Amino acid sequence: MSEVRRLQESLDHAEYMLERSKKMLQEAVRNRRHLESILETLPSGLIVVEGQDAIITIINHRALEIFGWSAEVGVQKPGRSAELNLLSPDGSPFPPDEQPLNRAAMYGEVLLGEEVLIRHADGTVIAAVANAAPLYDGSEITGAVGTFEEITAIKAMQKALERAYSRERRLSVMLQKALLPSIPERMNGLLMASEYRAAYKGDYMGGDFYDIFSPRPGLTGIVIGDASGKGIQGAIRTARTKYTLRAYAYENPYPSSVVERANNTLYAQSGSECFVTVFYGLHNAENGILSFANAGHELPLCLRYSDKKVLELEAAGMALGIRRNNKYVENRIQLQNGDRLLFYTDGTTDARRGTAFYGINRLKRFLAARASESPAEFTGHLVQRLLEFSEGHLQDDIAILMVCAGKYVPRLNTAL
Repeated sequence: MSEVRRLQESLDHAEYMLERSKKMLQEAVRNRRHLESILETLPSGLIVVEGQDAIITIINHRALEIFGWSAEVGVQKPGRSAELNLLSPDGSPFPPDEQPLNRAAMYGEVLLGEEVLIRHADGTVIAAVANAAPLYDGSEITGAVGTFEEITAIKAMQKALERAYSRERRLSVMLQKALLPSIPERMNGLLMASEYRAAYKGDYMGGDFYDIFSPRPGLTGIVIGDASGKGIQGAIRTARTKYTLRAYAYENPYPSSVVERANNTLYAQSGSECFVTVFYGLHNAENGILSFANAGHELPLCLRYSDKKVLELEAAGMALGIRRNNKYVENRIQLQNGDRLLFYTDGTTDARRGTAFYGINRLKRFLAARASESPAEFTGHLVQRLLEFSEGHLQDDIAILMVCAGKYVPRLNTAL
């Protein structure tokens, strides 16, 4: 009797365990279906591979679309790049060991934002971003999970934007060159030279500009400025400023009148959001007087030939275009034979090495030490010095204009 009871108990326990296993299996199936339903809602393609043979155990519909597959769960994941049709961004085939899922499954690497190309059976190539991470059971890698997001449209838009930016850069360069005219070597008894250097090769041109013109016989207008903005908008603002100043100078060449009228015009056209710093000087060849007004620009320097002193041409005034009806002080300086004027934009004094700026004091010493050089030699050497000081990395564009009064009188160079 006891044997029968033990046998019955064993059968009851087996039935209980079987029922429990059934319930656990049903629960596992429900959980898997829930997981698969969740994964199907993901916008990214997802693939899970397990085991040494890298069997696909989970793959969502989006992954099938991205890879152009009709694969089903349980299909062996191709183990070579040629079978996966994965290409590097440059179009070359991926070596097997460098495929994202393989690197995660074989070496435990975590990869984020890996760009790949995927070639479909019909020859279509799409671009995608892959992420991959290993799966662990304890310390042992048992597989890998990867997500793939198609970026073909994004890459096409990037290329279109690059082409558009390239066209804009070319146009802005053409405009900038037109706004930086070739400065004559001589005009109305003045000897002059200029230099311009963009901060970064290939970047948009900035708003730095200069101009030399003769509004009336014997008078020379000297302009240097810096308009806010880059690219086409900066070039348009620069052109507007340059030709507005010229137009008013031909009507009434004296600085305070020109700058005040230009300020109101620019404010009316652009409002206070856009502004331009400008220094405008007017040299009279008959008496050697330079009249000038300054609208927020860096103070030009004057090197006296007689005593080697460097003076700042001081005149206060707000940048153009910020406020209507600004008044600008007009100052004067008497220039003697051999005196020289240095006009520059803020990229000159803001040239930086680490946390140290080139600054106005270094610029003054450089100007005094190079008094024996012609304007063309000086401007070229100053650009070279700024590049050396900044180790070739200018923080801003630089525009430099040098004007020498009367006959050019060289003298011995003084060491820095």
